[in-house]
Amino acid sequence: MLFRYLVLLSSGGKISRIPLPWRIGVLVLGWLIFISVLHYRLNGEHEKRQVIRMGYMPVIICLICGNGGGAEE
Repeated sequence: MLFRYLVLLSSGGKISRIPLPWRIGVLVLGWLIFISVLHYRLNGEHEKRQVIRMGYMPVIICLICGNGGGAEE
């Protein structure tokens, strides 16, 4: 199918009567749709599974301890 489309473009078929900006726009839109579908299929979550939610506990660093903390000795 792609080969047939390229032949129509090069041989002066009906597609060549469409203005160039429109052809480029259609190709870009088609490419974006193609890449989006591939991305969804390859990277999407397609199975139902249990989600474990975890809290966030920040690590507290004591800057006063040692020589680099700025504490006066």
